[in-house]
Amino acid sequence: MSSVEQRMLQDIQQMTPEINHLIGVTRGIPPLRAQYDAAVQVQGQIRRRLDGDIRAGGGDDFRRRMGRIRNQVTNYYARHPDAALPPAQRPRGGAAGVSNDVLQTASNMLTGFETVVFHGANGMESLKVLDHLQDIARNREVDPAVIDAARQADNNPAALVANLLALVQQNPPILSSNTRR
Repeated sequence: MSSVEQRMLQDIQQMTPEINHLIGVTRGIPPLRAQYDAAVQVQGQIRRRLDGDIRAGGGDDFRRRMGRIRNQVTNYYARHPDAALPPAQRPRGGAAGVSNDVLQTASNMLTGFETVVFHGANGMESLKVLDHLQDIARNREVDPAVIDAARQADNNPAALVANLLALVQQNPPILSSNTRR
């Protein structure tokens, strides 16, 4: 790899925190859905470019698109100053209403200690789902999507694991604040 290519990849790598920030400030805000979708698309292209896919684009294109998203987000918050207030405290895991028996069975399914083993997750995904289960069990702050996924499972351990797995597999994933990426 040439030194020019290495510098370009380093430049693209340095864009990662900003695109992650843009995703964070647009996630869950209906008027910024288009900007969120655009930021997720740029994030995916950045990842593919860093993984060696030269067709994913280049630094100048990423920078231009991120600048456009940033300007749109800044304009939105300038017109809606109340939207920039800190969000309300995140819900706690106990709000999901999942019994300890269900949490234990779901954990055992992921770790192989249960007669019915869940085979839909790889090792890293299983660990991320386990982090969500621990957050619920310990009543830690969780993403509202975790509460929704747990409630939709209706105290069914297999459904709970499947719903939480879907969260950690989406792009971008919804991870526990205790997950080591």
